[in-house]
Amino acid sequence: MLRTVFVLFLCITIVSSVCASFETAKIDGQYQNPWVQNEVTPNFLRILWWQLSRKPEPFNGQIVAPLAKPSVNVAQGLHLTFINHATVLIQLNGLNILTDPVLSERVGPFPKLGIGGVSRQQTPGVRFEHIPRIDVVIISHNHYDHLDWPTLERLKANHNFLILCPEGMGNELKAQGFNRVVEMIWWDTFDVGQLKFTAVPAQHWSKRTLTDRNESLWMGITIAGKNAPTVYFAGDTGYGPHFVEIRKRIGPIDVSLLPIGAYLPRWIMQFSHMNPEEAVMAHLDLKSKWSLPIHFDTFPLSDEEFGQALKDLAISREEKLAPSFLEWKNGNHLIFNQNMKGQLAQALRNSPKI
Repeated sequence: MLRTVFVLFLCITIVSSVCASFETAKIDGQYQNPWVQNEVTPNFLRILWWQLSRKPEPFNGQIVAPLAKPSVNVAQGLHLTFINHATVLIQLNGLNILTDPVLSERVGPFPKLGIGGVSRQQTPGVRFEHIPRIDVVIISHNHYDHLDWPTLERLKANHNFLILCPEGMGNELKAQGFNRVVEMIWWDTFDVGQLKFTAVPAQHWSKRTLTDRNESLWMGITIAGKNAPTVYFAGDTGYGPHFVEIRKRIGPIDVSLLPIGAYLPRWIMQFSHMNPEEAVMAHLDLKSKWSLPIHFDTFPLSDEEFGQALKDLAISREEKLAPSFLEWKNGNHLIFNQNMKGQLAQALRNSPKI
């Protein structure tokens, strides 16, 4: 029942029609997806019935992910380590960047009490003590499976990092003792060292309490630099025309990190979560040289079974002739340099079996 309340609390919206604006928009104190018109909240009773009638997947203990031990520092090239869910360690041009860090056993409103929310299905792919010095933390939005206070507190004890977050989240982060915070709206840029971080649109929403729906923004982010590959972290997003706009404004993208999970049932999830087929479509819209999946097989947030997202991705990748949308799992570590194709193949051979 507590899980049901948690999912109902995170009730999402669906799309009825689209328009063509890609600038940050706020109406009556709430941020918008400006290319979307007439967002409609699914019927509360229908969602309640779905939650009460769904059969949870049998739990036979956490699946133990293979463990990666990332390099301490990467002066040249690009290293990517998939920790879990939307948490990826990006090591580029001497900076260590962590996206949406979540390493807790549970995510939800009361994780320290062990009630509410959902428990993880699979262990993280990196031990906490093996996480190298973190320079930048990216937070895409404020949902519990992307903004996890216990994980951030653990990181703060050992790391002095800058947080890049969407507009509307900065005050709460500073109230929790995180003083190096930069709020961003879409298309804002911020330089760290030799890298430029650009906030880009996502099709999503925000909510942390009963009364704060869409009071903070949501975003993806691109990371680029001179003589460095361009990396795109999509955060959490549904499929929409914003991917083409990102390609037009940012230019060629070398590696995209695209969410593929939490997509069933579609009548609830289609607005804010891509399914694997849509993720492949986004990969093609972006004309990304390579793409890697995130946001799957860590927390049971929806109806697809463990492992289904990767199976569906394999089907869509073959149907749409997109072999450069690769597969990886928690604990996989990929190494890129200027010879992206050859280095990637070597990295795949040296990684745990995918």
